[in-house]
Amino acid sequence: MKVPQVFKRIAGGAIAVAALLALTVPGTANAASITIDPTKTTTLTIKGTNRTLAGHRFKAVRLAAYSEAQATGADLTSVSVTSSLGLATGLAAAYNVANSGPIDAAHSGNVMSAVAEKWLGFDSAASSTNIDETSNSVGARWTGELRNFVTSLVNQPDVQAAVTASLLSATGPTFDSANPDVDDTVVFPAVPQGIYLVVDVTGTPPSGPVSANPAPATIPILVSSALRTASTTYDHFLNDELIKLGEVDMKNNVPTIKKKLTSPTTGSAAVGDTLTYQIIASMPLTTGFTHYTYKITDVPEPGLTFVSLDSVVVSPSELGGVTTTLSSPSQYTVTTPTNPGDSLIINLSPGIISLSETYPTSVIRIQFKMKINNDATSSTTQNGVKLAYSNDTRTPPSNNAGDDTGLNGTVSIINNTDPGTQVYAYFYQFTLDVQAKIDPSTKLSGATFFVYDPADPTNNTKLKFMKLGPGNYKKVADDTTLGGNIVDTLVSSDGSNLITGVPLGRLKVDGLKANAYTVHENTVPVGYSNAFASEFTVTFDIDGSHSAAEPEYSNSDDAWHLVNEAYWPYTDAASHLIPVQEVTSFSQLPMTGGAGAIVVGLVVIVLLGVAGALFIITRRGEKSLNQEG
Repeated sequence: MKVPQVFKRIAGGAIAVAALLALTVPGTANAASITIDPTKTTTLTIKGTNRTLAGHRFKAVRLAAYSEAQATGADLTSVSVTSSLGLATGLAAAYNVANSGPIDAAHSGNVMSAVAEKWLGFDSAASSTNIDETSNSVGARWTGELRNFVTSLVNQPDVQAAVTASLLSATGPTFDSANPDVDDTVVFPAVPQGIYLVVDVTGTPPSGPVSANPAPATIPILVSSALRTASTTYDHFLNDELIKLGEVDMKNNVPTIKKKLTSPTTGSAAVGDTLTYQIIASMPLTTGFTHYTYKITDVPEPGLTFVSLDSVVVSPSELGGVTTTLSSPSQYTVTTPTNPGDSLIINLSPGIISLSETYPTSVIRIQFKMKINNDATSSTTQNGVKLAYSNDTRTPPSNNAGDDTGLNGTVSIINNTDPGTQVYAYFYQFTLDVQAKIDPSTKLSGATFFVYDPADPTNNTKLKFMKLGPGNYKKVADDTTLGGNIVDTLVSSDGSNLITGVPLGRLKVDGLKANAYTVHENTVPVGYSNAFASEFTVTFDIDGSHSAAEPEYSNSDDAWHLVNEAYWPYTDAASHLIPVQEVTSFSQLPMTGGAGAIVVGLVVIVLLGVAGALFIITRRGEKSLNQEG
């Protein structure tokens, strides 16, 4: 019997009840009765993947014992069950809730036989001629009635008391962060044969609160053990040879969430640029919940201003496919930030249960925009994300508004606790050190510079900056009218305020994205020659082997060689200085390199000019003498 994919999804977040489905298959003509040995015990094994079971604790309560069975060779063909008399009240009450009415007379006092017949779609060996082929039979197990029965059952007082008193306990392994992908197993050893209710009691002493473990507390589940005679163990049914009784799998149902910067794709942006983000969240498993909290909170630093929420869709995968746009407020609600640094909250609690049933293998994709504002204070603009989700069916939310976040029954994946939830956009800085050529220890204030927009190749558009203090400037977010602290002329520091500014002679320029910037010295310090003002480029390179997080910095030299070409790594970005040297006269210019060639050229021009002037004067004198003669 193949298990439909949708059932795997419904049951997969806890422990599959597929092993129970074959417990009551009709007997066959060739089947023979076998004698169950009730003194023989067996095991219940819970299998997990990727440390799913780490830190979890389970208890088991037997709901029914095996009473009769038939088999063909090594294959079971039918098993009859007898309900536990000690749980009769709770079994009957849970059945009434799930069935919307009391149990019929044929199963009076044996609720588990009715559960098997009505919701599993097979009769026991004792009444194999009455197979129910109606809508209440096989199909019912996929519709949630069995789930409702188990969920109601675990809340019945006599069942709760039995769970508390149960000596059948199993504990998951300790989580090993160095080996997160290792599969793990929990075993109940030496349990009597029968059908069991297994309850995750992780949140009760001595385990501590559920919220301490990101893995949701498993929903209450039914599992059947293997059946044993005096000499043989039967662990499967004729029509379900691949399903082993007593062995069940628990799917790793910890929701996942990650975030990425989709524009600019380089990861580098200047102050004032708009960033496009995308959040990808897994579709949670909501089995066992009548209400479920699923709230995504984007957590930007104050240096980011919310611009717009572009889309909230369900997608077949992270990579795309045909998407379904969700509707607000029926499927989600939005709380948009009103101030820089406020959180953007997308609360999917109103529709998440329906979505998880309709799109069980899909993901939720959210796209929105943020702008780097004037409050951005460092070269890494951070933007994290937080996911709060329900993780304990015993303490579910009271409604689908998502207002139970932070209380017992919810847990959060917060910011950078998981890889991929913290996203960075990078902007860069450079610092000039204006100094006298003749004595570099002499630092000079009052030099003014323009930084040209690299998008304008004509170098006519000056970038605008916000003055933070003497010699300290950061690109302004908004292209506002010049005035106050918003300027396009940058002045080397006079050293008057080292709290908001930089030391004497320095000029710090911040908030720039990866590009090549032309820096033009407009006026030189008082007492120095403006004829030799510098112009050069500063480049932040993230091409090739250099990433946005680790760019290469460089500057060109200028025509007078008063600025020397240099390269430096990102690790030295904050401390590296670009010396800009000033001269008082032609004689102080370097006599080597490009400046030396210019000096030689100027000397040649001057000498040629002098020679030409002497030639003209001589010719005029000769002409005058000739005229007189």
